[in-house]
Amino acid sequence: MCHAQWLTHVNRILRLYVSMESSSENLVILVTYIVKIFAKIDLVIQRNSYIARPENVLIALLTDLEPHIREPAVSPSDFETRIIQENGLRLPTVKFDALSYTNLIDWQENITDPSILKSIPDEDIRLFAVQKADGELSLLHLLCHKQAVEMADKTVTEASASLCKKSEIEGFIRNQIESRKVMPKFDSKKDFHAI
Repeated sequence: MCHAQWLTHVNRILRLYVSMESSSENLVILVTYIVKIFAKIDLVIQRNSYIARPENVLIALLTDLEPHIREPAVSPSDFETRIIQENGLRLPTVKFDALSYTNLIDWQENITDPSILKSIPDEDIRLFAVQKADGELSLLHLLCHKQAVEMADKTVTEASASLCKKSEIEGFIRNQIESRKVMPKFDSKKDFHAI
């Protein structure tokens, strides 16, 4: 199993655990392992708080199951005060003493609209927040990882493992992409086509 697939499974297991009121013993064991062992090895939140960027937290608020959490994310004043600009790679300061993910960051800082929501009208977002509890109304159909993402992740990992210079890594990645365009399938010698 590649690293991206493992992260997808970890994400789904933790989301399942959080969404259930009572969990099975096996699920509790898995979550305990993830939180106590895997998370300590794989994640360093103090240096990598991309997941807590305002636009990510805002999407989580909009898709929450609880209406009282979704409501503040779509209040009319929020749409007018939100800044439509690129936030760059400026990472937020994470409040580690927060009791809920809604309080994880300071909402008085510049809050930017998630780029994924910019093409959706404000009224549709408000309607989604109000009607989500009534049924399976869906605003976005997003997959955590697609096969193309996993292939790109594998290519970058291979390039980084074998090369050091940034220009060489980028060249390796570009060559791999071009090679896949020329020869998308290469399972045996019969698939080989000389250029």
